[in-house]
Amino acid sequence: IQAPLVVSSAAPRATLLPLAIELYPDFARAVSNIKARGVVARGTLTLEQSPVHSTFCIAPSLDYLERAYDDAKYGKDSSAPYVEVQRTDGRVEVHVQFVPPGTHHALADRVAQLLKVRSNQVALQPVEESLYHGELTLDQILFMRPVPGWSRYRTPIDGLYLCGSGTHPGGGIPGAAGRNAAREIL
Repeated sequence: IQAPLVVSSAAPRATLLPLAIELYPDFARAVSNIKARGVVARGTLTLEQSPVHSTFCIAPSLDYLERAYDDAKYGKDSSAPYVEVQRTDGRVEVHVQFVPPGTHHALADRVAQLLKVRSNQVALQPVEESLYHGELTLDQILFMRPVPGWSRYRTPIDGLYLCGSGTHPGGGIPGAAGRNAAREIL
């Protein structure tokens, strides 16, 4: 891509590693060490009719969420998973948090029980990378996002900026990183 300015909201690894490995090996090493383990499964729910609500989640209490996280922390599929369901464009999407590797099939059955549908109506696939393009841990937040020394949306590659969830403030605040990057660029 040739342009005087490129702004990427893709994950820092996807944007930077193909470009930086030979030009900036220390920077590329830091980017390749971003912790971004996937702990989410996404999938679809097949229904005979659309649900009444367009979005809902199963998380009745903070204790429920903590139990779901504790199970995942110890490598087990959750006995009480946190589930989000969203109806968009005729599809029903299912998003399950805290899914350890190799547990998505058993978890699909549990989600089907929670939603009171047949197990063959829920199909889940693990997401291989963090939804926030990097875990939100103490060593990867604020001025350390995406990597220490490069937290102001700039990269060492002239004219290339980052503006996605892999930059400050991270995921969960839609548009904030893009606005911040635009202010830095302008």
